[in-house]
Amino acid sequence: MKNKIKNFFKKILKDSPSKLSAKAIKRANKIDGLNAGTPHDWEDYDKYIKELNKKD
Repeated sequence: MKNKIKNFFKKILKDSPSKLSAKAIKRANKIDGLNAGTPHDWEDYDKYIKELNKKD
């Protein structure tokens, strides 16, 4: 199933790279972290990252 989904998205990117849907797929694959939120969201995010680093 995952391969079918990946192939579908590859087809969209190949057939129409300048369409809005293709650009959205590209942006979604390059998410590095939070880019918006309240101060409370950032505090929770920092706490979550620290907990992940402790587990490693």
